[in-house]
Amino acid sequence: MKIEKNHVTKYVLTGLPHHDRIDIMIEGTPPFGHVIISGDWVSYAYTWGGIGESHPTVEDFLLSCGKDYLLSKFGMNELREKFSIDNRVLEPFVRKEIKRQRKEGDISKEEARELFDWMDNNRLSGAENYEAPREFWEKVFGPEWYEYHPKEVMTSWQRLIWLIEAVKEALPEIVKTNEEADKIK
Repeated sequence: MKIEKNHVTKYVLTGLPHHDRIDIMIEGTPPFGHVIISGDWVSYAYTWGGIGESHPTVEDFLLSCGKDYLLSKFGMNELREKFSIDNRVLEPFVRKEIKRQRKEGDISKEEARELFDWMDNNRLSGAENYEAPREFWEKVFGPEWYEYHPKEVMTSWQRLIWLIEAVKEALPEIVKTNEEADKIK
Protein backbone atom coordinates (compact mmCIF):
# COMPACT_ATOMS: atom_id res chain seq x y z
CA MET A 1 0.00 0.00 0.00
CA LYS A 2 1.22 3.47 -0.87
CA ILE A 3 -0.10 6.54 0.97
CA GLU A 4 0.37 10.05 -0.36
CA LYS A 5 -0.46 13.39 1.16
CA ASN A 6 -2.03 15.80 -1.34
CA HIS A 7 -2.69 19.50 -1.19
CA VAL A 8 -6.35 20.54 -1.27
CA THR A 9 -7.36 24.15 -1.75
CA LYS A 10 -10.49 25.23 0.05
CA TYR A 11 -12.49 28.37 -0.73
CA VAL A 12 -15.26 29.59 1.58
CA LEU A 13 -18.05 31.74 0.17
CA THR A 14 -20.24 33.71 2.58
CA GLY A 15 -22.81 36.50 2.36
CA LEU A 16 -24.88 34.60 -0.20
CA PRO A 17 -28.65 35.01 -0.76
CA HIS A 18 -29.65 31.32 -0.62
CA HIS A 19 -26.91 29.82 1.56
CA ASP A 20 -25.20 30.55 4.85
CA ARG A 21 -21.89 29.40 3.42
CA ILE A 22 -20.48 27.38 0.55
CA ASP A 23 -17.21 25.47 0.70
CA ILE A 24 -15.37 24.65 -2.53
CA MET A 25 -12.56 22.12 -2.19
CA ILE A 26 -10.29 21.57 -5.17
CA GLU A 27 -7.57 18.98 -5.54
CA GLY A 28 -5.31 18.27 -8.48
CA THR A 29 -3.78 19.93 -11.47
CA PRO A 30 -4.86 19.47 -15.07
CA PRO A 31 -5.52 17.07 -16.63
CA PHE A 32 -6.83 15.73 -13.28
CA GLY A 33 -9.20 17.59 -10.98
CA HIS A 34 -11.41 16.65 -8.06
CA VAL A 35 -13.96 19.20 -6.82
CA ILE A 36 -16.30 19.07 -3.83
CA ILE A 37 -18.94 21.75 -3.35
CA SER A 38 -20.68 21.79 0.05
CA GLY A 39 -23.43 24.00 1.37
CA ASP A 40 -26.45 23.75 3.65
CA TRP A 41 -25.90 20.15 4.76
CA VAL A 42 -25.38 18.78 1.26
CA SER A 43 -22.25 18.05 -0.76
CA TYR A 44 -21.68 17.38 -4.43
CA ALA A 45 -18.46 16.01 -5.91
CA TYR A 46 -17.07 15.29 -9.32
CA THR A 47 -13.70 14.11 -10.61
CA TRP A 48 -12.35 15.01 -14.03
CA GLY A 49 -9.65 12.86 -15.57
CA GLY A 50 -9.24 14.78 -18.81
CA ILE A 51 -9.44 18.52 -18.24
CA GLY A 52 -6.94 19.31 -20.97
CA GLU A 53 -3.65 21.12 -20.95
CA SER A 54 -5.13 24.46 -22.03
CA HIS A 55 -6.18 25.20 -18.45
CA PRO A 56 -3.34 25.94 -16.02
CA THR A 57 -5.49 25.21 -12.95
CA VAL A 58 -8.66 23.37 -12.04
CA GLU A 59 -10.12 26.74 -11.03
CA ASP A 60 -9.41 28.10 -14.53
CA PHE A 61 -11.06 25.02 -16.05
CA LEU A 62 -14.17 25.50 -13.86
CA LEU A 63 -14.32 29.15 -14.90
CA SER A 64 -14.46 28.08 -18.56
CA CYS A 65 -17.36 25.67 -17.93
CA GLY A 66 -20.96 26.68 -18.47
CA LYS A 67 -23.54 26.40 -15.71
CA ASP A 68 -25.47 23.63 -17.49
CA TYR A 69 -22.31 21.57 -17.95
CA LEU A 70 -21.46 21.84 -14.25
CA LEU A 71 -25.06 21.00 -13.29
CA SER A 72 -24.86 17.87 -15.45
CA LYS A 73 -21.66 16.76 -13.71
CA PHE A 74 -22.46 17.57 -10.09
CA GLY A 75 -26.14 16.70 -10.41
CA MET A 76 -25.93 13.55 -12.50
CA ASN A 77 -27.62 11.48 -9.77
CA GLU A 78 -29.97 14.22 -8.63
CA LEU A 79 -33.69 13.95 -9.34
CA ARG A 80 -34.62 17.16 -11.14
CA GLU A 81 -38.41 17.01 -11.17
CA LYS A 82 -41.25 15.28 -9.40
CA PHE A 83 -44.91 14.95 -10.23
CA SER A 84 -46.92 17.82 -8.87
CA ILE A 85 -49.40 16.71 -6.23
CA ASP A 86 -50.80 20.19 -5.70
CA ASN A 87 -54.51 20.19 -6.61
CA ARG A 88 -54.30 23.91 -7.31
CA VAL A 89 -52.01 22.96 -10.22
CA LEU A 90 -53.49 19.60 -11.19
CA GLU A 91 -57.19 20.37 -11.36
CA PRO A 92 -57.08 23.33 -13.77
CA PHE A 93 -54.47 21.51 -15.86
CA VAL A 94 -56.60 18.37 -16.22
CA ARG A 95 -59.88 20.27 -16.77
CA LYS A 96 -58.22 22.33 -19.52
CA GLU A 97 -57.00 19.14 -21.21
CA ILE A 98 -60.45 17.54 -21.09
CA LYS A 99 -61.98 20.69 -22.59
CA ARG A 100 -59.32 20.73 -25.33
CA GLN A 101 -60.00 17.10 -26.22
CA ARG A 102 -63.76 17.69 -26.28
CA LYS A 103 -63.38 20.80 -28.47
CA GLU A 104 -61.16 18.93 -30.94
CA GLY A 105 -63.51 15.94 -31.02
CA ASP A 106 -61.05 13.52 -29.44
CA ILE A 107 -63.63 12.53 -26.81
CA SER A 108 -67.41 12.55 -26.80
CA LYS A 109 -69.63 14.79 -24.70
CA GLU A 110 -70.47 11.77 -22.52
CA GLU A 111 -66.80 10.86 -22.00
CA ALA A 112 -65.99 14.45 -21.01
CA ARG A 113 -68.94 14.51 -18.59
CA GLU A 114 -67.79 11.22 -17.05
CA LEU A 115 -64.27 12.62 -16.48
CA PHE A 116 -65.60 15.90 -15.02
CA ASP A 117 -67.99 13.97 -12.75
CA TRP A 118 -65.14 11.83 -11.49
CA MET A 119 -63.12 14.99 -10.75
CA ASP A 120 -66.07 16.61 -8.98
CA ASN A 121 -66.42 13.61 -6.67
CA ASN A 122 -62.75 12.78 -6.08
CA ARG A 123 -59.45 14.50 -5.49
CA LEU A 124 -56.68 14.07 -8.01
CA SER A 125 -54.09 14.08 -5.26
CA GLY A 126 -53.44 15.51 -1.85
CA ALA A 127 -52.39 15.01 1.71
CA GLU A 128 -55.05 12.36 2.30
CA ASN A 129 -53.52 10.31 -0.55
CA TYR A 130 -56.70 10.28 -2.59
CA GLU A 131 -54.80 9.85 -5.80
CA ALA A 132 -56.49 9.46 -9.13
CA PRO A 133 -56.23 5.89 -10.36
CA ARG A 134 -54.01 5.11 -13.31
CA GLU A 135 -57.12 4.46 -15.43
CA PHE A 136 -58.24 8.06 -14.94
CA TRP A 137 -54.86 9.46 -16.05
CA GLU A 138 -54.83 7.12 -19.05
CA LYS A 139 -58.36 8.20 -20.08
CA VAL A 140 -57.28 11.84 -20.05
CA PHE A 141 -53.70 11.65 -21.38
CA GLY A 142 -53.33 8.15 -22.84
CA PRO A 143 -50.89 5.38 -21.89
CA GLU A 144 -47.95 7.83 -21.70
CA TRP A 145 -49.84 9.99 -19.14
CA TYR A 146 -46.76 10.51 -16.96
CA GLU A 147 -45.12 12.49 -19.79
CA TYR A 148 -47.91 15.09 -19.59
CA HIS A 149 -48.40 15.20 -15.84
CA PRO A 150 -47.46 18.62 -14.39
CA LYS A 151 -44.07 18.59 -12.72
CA GLU A 152 -42.37 20.65 -10.03
CA VAL A 153 -38.67 21.35 -9.67
CA MET A 154 -37.22 19.31 -6.83
CA THR A 155 -36.02 21.43 -3.91
CA SER A 156 -32.67 19.62 -3.92
CA TRP A 157 -32.18 20.37 -7.63
CA GLN A 158 -32.96 24.05 -7.02
CA ARG A 159 -30.45 24.03 -4.17
CA LEU A 160 -27.78 22.63 -6.52
CA ILE A 161 -28.59 25.32 -9.10
CA TRP A 162 -28.05 28.00 -6.44
CA LEU A 163 -24.76 26.38 -5.40
CA ILE A 164 -23.46 26.27 -8.97
CA GLU A 165 -24.58 29.85 -9.64
CA ALA A 166 -22.74 31.06 -6.53
CA VAL A 167 -19.60 29.14 -7.49
CA LYS A 168 -19.73 30.50 -11.06
CA GLU A 169 -20.09 34.02 -9.65
CA ALA A 170 -17.09 33.57 -7.34
CA LEU A 171 -14.75 31.87 -9.83
CA PRO A 172 -13.51 35.01 -11.64
CA GLU A 173 -12.39 36.48 -8.32
CA ILE A 174 -10.84 33.17 -7.25
CA VAL A 175 -8.85 32.86 -10.51
CA LYS A 176 -7.80 36.51 -10.36
CA THR A 177 -6.64 36.18 -6.73
CA ASN A 178 -4.70 33.01 -7.56
CA GLU A 179 -2.98 34.66 -10.53
CA GLU A 180 -1.97 37.64 -8.38
CA ALA A 181 -0.63 35.30 -5.68
CA ASP A 182 1.39 33.38 -8.27
CA LYS A 183 3.00 36.65 -9.47
CA ILE A 184 4.17 37.39 -5.89
CA LYS A 185 5.86 33.98 -5.54
